[in-house]
Amino acid sequence: MVTKNNFKKSRFATMRDEALKGYKDPEPYVIDEVDPPIVINIPATYEDLKKMAAIQDDVEDEKDPDAVPMAVLKHLCADGDFDRLTQVIDKWPPRLVKATFDDIFDYFSEVHNWDGSVDVEGKD
Repeated sequence: MVTKNNFKKSRFATMRDEALKGYKDPEPYVIDEVDPPIVINIPATYEDLKKMAAIQDDVEDEKDPDAVPMAVLKHLCADGDFDRLTQVIDKWPPRLVKATFDDIFDYFSEVHNWDGSVDVEGKD
């Protein structure tokens, strides 16, 4: 039995500390060519990621290829920013809209290090 007096750092605590080493809450993705800037929050918790997955599942059957990214962005935008985002991108060429969506979702992946590689001391 582990007590405060004979506490040895657990395997989980070691892994957690390694996984979170240098971690900071993710900075939002900001579209700053409008005033005020449009803020798209990066999912910061597992709960946020599950909500994104549920949103994707809900609109997966849509025939519109932009339905999923737009639904996810609606969830992630700061209050009122989604409406402003749609007003802005409606005036953009399609290739800029696609490049913007790609960049936003690439940024999400970079922030969360999707490759899952975490080295834990003592683990082979």
